[in-house]
Amino acid sequence: MSAPTEEAWKGAMHMVAYLKGAREYGIKFTRCEKPELSVYYDASNKSDINNGAACGGHVAMLLGGPIEWCARKLPADSPGQSAHHNEYMALSEASKTTQWLRSLLIEMEFEEWVSKPTRVYGDNDAATQLAREDILTINNRYYAKNSHYSKKAFLHGITNPVRVPGTENLADGLTKALPSATHEKLSPMLKGYKPISEASSPSGEPFKIKPRDKEDTLDSHITDKTVRERLRKDALINICKTPIHPAVPSATKARMTRQFREGDQEVHQENVKIKRVIMSWKQNLASSESSPRRQPRVRPPREKKEPTARHSATRRAKQRQAEWHHSVVKQSSINRR
Repeated sequence: MSAPTEEAWKGAMHMVAYLKGAREYGIKFTRCEKPELSVYYDASNKSDINNGAACGGHVAMLLGGPIEWCARKLPADSPGQSAHHNEYMALSEASKTTQWLRSLLIEMEFEEWVSKPTRVYGDNDAATQLAREDILTINNRYYAKNSHYSKKAFLHGITNPVRVPGTENLADGLTKALPSATHEKLSPMLKGYKPISEASSPSGEPFKIKPRDKEDTLDSHITDKTVRERLRKDALINICKTPIHPAVPSATKARMTRQFREGDQEVHQENVKIKRVIMSWKQNLASSESSPRRQPRVRPPREKKEPTARHSATRRAKQRQAEWHHSVVKQSSINRR
């Protein structure tokens, strides 16, 4: 705004001329028996040169007119790497607005207007599918946590993502400049002067998790039934087929049986010995616990003996020897000086 270019100035004057020509038009709401809230969202794949953020927008429609709309840049901390990524982030923002509007209508005692999941229309199939299903690929594993709000909203029955053609998306003009023909078709429906067409409001049924089929097996991914039946027959033949082993002579069988029996007897004898040792140990432990414990023997204090004459003489001799050694060391240190 501080230093506009000539192109920006022309765009601003074009917008002023449009506002002057449409100054008599406003937003028109139409009464109906069963009002339903619906939301449209869209995102532009052309990112900003400075920070790489794309533009996203959404509009909430009720009673034939918009009651909430937004058009702004998507979060710059996670710039979209593809059209799918940008659309998924725009769907997350639209889901947040849907949650707030539903809470507002419930607080105003219009629960019947939001009794069903609110349909959120978008023109990107990948974003719609990712919001409905748990799909993890190398192309979406890096998405930010805030981008997955649409998935939680769908699982809790708040939103119902539905696919709508790009030429019928009412939020298409919030993110980019539209051709005159598309603008003239969508603008009256967006303002409420023209009822929303069936192409712009397809009836999307809420997604339901299908119960697991009883016949679902490891080969259920094979679509051709003939191939699947043939593989099952081959598997049954291989299972029921008797194994082919070389014939074993009767003498060898008898010898092997005898060896196994002898080995079993030896193992049985070893087990009996171990059991006997354990039983005797338990009996000794029980008898020791039942018998009174022996009191520890207390030794009387040791009497101090008086030194004898021999001990005194030995002590005096050691003392004289230490004094002589000290005098010799002292004299040798004086002589060195």
